[in-house]
Amino acid sequence: KNQSLISVANRLLRPVDAFQSKKNPIYVNLANLEFKHINIIIVIVSLCLCLFYITSMPRYALRTAHTDSIEYAMLLLLILIFTPLSFTYFYVWLLYPLMVAFHILLIAPHPSWEKKAIMIWFVVCLILLSFMLPALGFDHYLEAMGNTFWACVLLLVGLGWKLRKLNNHRDFHDAALPQPNDPSLSLLRKGGHRGVKNLHKLVLVKTGKRSFYKVLL
Repeated sequence: KNQSLISVANRLLRPVDAFQSKKNPIYVNLANLEFKHINIIIVIVSLCLCLFYITSMPRYALRTAHTDSIEYAMLLLLILIFTPLSFTYFYVWLLYPLMVAFHILLIAPHPSWEKKAIMIWFVVCLILLSFMLPALGFDHYLEAMGNTFWACVLLLVGLGWKLRKLNNHRDFHDAALPQPNDPSLSLLRKGGHRGVKNLHKLVLVKTGKRSFYKVLL
């Protein structure tokens, strides 16, 4: 079934045949709204998701390779959610967001409540995605209600939460990449062993030895 925001909203909010069967129509709608009202809801939800994505992004001065990977994963999820036609084969794009989520699970501090919460979040996403596997014999009603769509939304929210958490973390601020006008970049661009040694001294003075190694990596 089409798992886009537009399609799932129409199936859940107005009486349309979920399987387009002329003999035995099947409905999964939870409400009975007019088409124009559904379009308004779709626009509002789309704006909210975009605003959530934009406000979760760190400033350029605070970007790292880790935050960039989360941003790219969220962007792929938004593409899958907003595209008008989003069928099963489209969701090969979920490989990257799922790997980013799995990496977040692996590096989470253990034992901690954060580790448990991330574990539950990741498992629930996998369970929702598993409902579209025909070999398991799950009822197609779950697919009609948008199981893959909701998995994408849950992944998006979880990744955004992690990105916001990184924004407020002190070590994350220390490890942020230098800005374009940072003098450390000009030293590094000079190249050679001398440039690296100068950068080493500069960053040691600014952030300490631990933060320096994070910048280089």
